[in-house]
Amino acid sequence: GRRICAGMSLGIRMVQLMTATLIHSFNWNLPSGQLPEKLNMEEAFGLTLQRADPLTVHPSPRLEAQVYGM
Repeated sequence: GRRICAGMSLGIRMVQLMTATLIHSFNWNLPSGQLPEKLNMEEAFGLTLQRADPLTVHPSPRLEAQVYGM
């Protein structure tokens, strides 16, 4: 409608950009002993839609720390 949040489109773009940056900047590994085929991908309903079992992953930088300005 006419009274939609003026910053909503900017907020959506920022979330997309940050998600893409995280995915691109890190290698994502499952904890040792956990197989991708065994992940529970079922959803749990509540106020928001979320996974029934939380996904635990371990990030490791793709490049050297100096590339990221650290």
